[in-house]
Amino acid sequence: MTGHVIRRLQKMRKLRGITQQELSAKTGISIRTIQAYENGDRNFSGAGIDVLLKCAIALHCRLEDIIDNTLYRQLLSEYREACEDAQI
Repeated sequence: MTGHVIRRLQKMRKLRGITQQELSAKTGISIRTIQAYENGDRNFSGAGIDVLLKCAIALHCRLEDIIDNTLYRQLLSEYREACEDAQI
């Protein structure tokens, strides 16, 4: 699963036409860390929510666009439903 997650992050970054350096500058995440996520040396699906959100914001995408973690996807769905129920 990790390989697929890495491809999603890299694919979205390339789709947006930004370099690893630009993503680093937009997120405050070191370029070495971004490279490690994309190379599979570091587990992006296990990254903290702050890292995931910084990347999604910088890439102007949904979390679902860059992660492929079944648990995260289920929790995001439940979170959206809870927000709708609470009219947030």
